Amino acid sequence: MGWNDYYTSEAIPPDRRRRQKKLPPALARAVKLEKNFYRSNTELFYKQGMLLADYEDDVEYSGEPESCFNAYSGLSDTQLRGYFSWRTKFRKGETPRAYPIFIFIYINELVNNIGVSSPESGYKLLKRVCEEYSHLLSDFNKRAETFKLDYIAYYDLPMDPGFKPELLTIEKSAAILDNIENECEEAVISALTNLIPKWLGRSAFYKDNAAVMDTLIYRVLKRVSARCAKTNKNRFVDQYLGKSELRFHYLFHGALFANPLKRKNFQRRFDERVEYAQIHGVWYRSIRDIKPKKTRKLDKLIKTIDSVAREVFSFRSKIAPDMRVKWISQIISEEAQNLKKEKADPPKKKLKIDFSSLGKIREDAAETRDKLIVEEERCEEEPAPLAKEQEENSEISLSSTEIRFLRCLLCGKSTAWIRDEGLILSVLVDGINEKLYDRFEDSVLDDAPSIYQDYIDDLKELIPE
Repeated sequence: MGWNDYYTSEAIPPDRRRRQKKLPPALARAVKLEKNFYRSNTELFYKQGMLLADYEDDVEYSGEPESCFNAYSGLSDTQLRGYFSWRTKFRKGETPRAYPIFIFIYINELVNNIGVSSPESGYKLLKRVCEEYSHLLSDFNKRAETFKLDYIAYYDLPMDPGFKPELLTIEKSAAILDNIENECEEAVISALTNLIPKWLGRSAFYKDNAAVMDTLIYRVLKRVSARCAKTNKNRFVDQYLGKSELRFHYLFHGALFANPLKRKNFQRRFDERVEYAQIHGVWYRSIRDIKPKKTRKLDKLIKTIDSVAREVFSFRSKIAPDMRVKWISQIISEEAQNLKKEKADPPKKKLKIDFSSLGKIREDAAETRDKLIVEEERCEEEPAPLAKEQEENSEISLSSTEIRFLRCLLCGKSTAWIRDEGLILSVLVDGINEKLYDRFEDSVLDDAPSIYQDYIDDLKELIPE
């Protein structure tokens, strides 16, 4: 079977650009590059963009561009003139009607610093075009924040005081929790609200007792953080939010970015510990990988604090705690009891009652009571069935081999039998940590392997000899 059985002659497809009879000289030179340019689309766009950096036009386009390729070569000649007519007006401060492809081509120009007097003015234009045409950008609106941060980092600009990207907010909040021993209560609660607004936003107890809960949460987190720093290899923030690591990053992801400054081994660090680095041609960004499993853990801790506080302060409804780690539960109970003593009511004053007004008081009280009952039914969450949740949490599906291994560690006995039975130690440890994670909200075994000091007593109760 020869090549002719696979390949046959085909006609060369026509040029996709619909040609005008005559283009302005600058446009004609830029379009001509498309015929003889054999490098990347990014390099072609950059060369064309630099040729047309100061080009202006006044030919309006009234059709609807069909191309999805956000480059000059994706437009017909009439569309191309229409784009430059739009750009001319936009640069003069106007907000003319545009098409999504026009906006994306312009953003490609801005990230390459094409047609701007300085990176500072380029950043202002990037902000402006993203704000004024947000209705055309759909999914790009989610990436616009990253593009702005990438621009500030790449062009090494001062941080925009009015720009509060989520990435920096999260990292700044995490840094506050990481330094909780030196932070005030207000700063810690604000950081916590940024990180996990879920439970505090719907808790009925918190709505009625915000000041009490803020103080209790602050004191508990300080003690838990100190305990983690003392006994565990992972700090509190790393355990509950994940570690901040340098990860591969697509700079201006999706754009035709030509690295116009030819950055090499470049580094830009923000105050909030977010770092951009270009190492041997590859871009990286430090980012805290906050996974749902990690945020749930912090959310569960706050819900457990809420649960204990309701019990101690005799709140009208109770909820089940989400964490059952003994030392954490002990810290919460101690701090709640201490706070209750501090908040004890002063001696009650003697009141003089006007018995002639009792009838009216009863009527007003009955009306208020009916309103409160309706409001409670609407707003108060359903008290969780404590016994059922405790029963479910107590069911741990450890195998007989895993139980035997834990007993050996608890009693200081030899574990040589693991190798004799052809088992892999690391697989056994990972399996135990995974099965017990939902109960302890943490790994109970380290790489040695040995049991973390915090969980020895809990495991002795869970796995009696």
